[in-house]
Amino acid sequence: MVKGRAEPAVIYSRVSSKANEHSASVTRQQQACKDVCNRMRWDVVDSVAEVVSGSLPKNQRHVFCQLLRTCKKKGIKNIVVEGSRTVARTASTAEEFYEMCTEAGIKITAADLPMLFEDSTGNPAQRFMRHVLFGYVQLERDMLVHRLQDGLARKKRKAVDASKKGQHLPRSQKGSVKVNGRRSILEEKQLSKSQIRKKLGGLFQQYGNGLLSVRDLATKISERLGCKKTISHETARRMYHANAE
Repeated sequence: MVKGRAEPAVIYSRVSSKANEHSASVTRQQQACKDVCNRMRWDVVDSVAEVVSGSLPKNQRHVFCQLLRTCKKKGIKNIVVEGSRTVARTASTAEEFYEMCTEAGIKITAADLPMLFEDSTGNPAQRFMRHVLFGYVQLERDMLVHRLQDGLARKKRKAVDASKKGQHLPRSQKGSVKVNGRRSILEEKQLSKSQIRKKLGGLFQQYGNGLLSVRDLATKISERLGCKKTISHETARRMYHANAE
């Protein structure tokens, strides 16, 4: 590297659905990566955001694979991500990307754990730790999918049983029976649109502008609504998408 010249780096962020393409999630990821680049005194030459499931295999992750080829061609040695989940949600794919980067002389730096993608050649302990962390990310994903599928199946069985008994079930705006028939917090509070805007509009705006993380949004919504327990991150995100202007 030329003395006094900053190393180039590329920021990579990923979301799994179109609904989050322009959300605070991308802004948060990019800011975390910029903070790393500032500390390392790297020059950010590009920022790439992708909408794709992290569970897909390497041959279906076209944007990330193209990014690696571009970095290799241009001699860019640093790719910065927010965390290991950004790269992949399966252990096998994460390890494949690690090997591709190592062979190309490219280093992935994760903002939450900078040493995760370090070259572990000759260091079995570091290689083992990387495998454990990749495995944990996959387990987290698998458990989430299992809980969702199990919950939906249980709700559907209850809906079918109730329908046979002629019971009234919660329905969507289209008139179809809700599989997840639990009333929302805002429905339980019986808040009008104007009341929601007054109580939560400012928080939704801050989250949309990337000034609040989804965790902070969940905490502040819970405080504003007087909830006994803090609502989940996913509940806060759904409330934002349903009510933000």
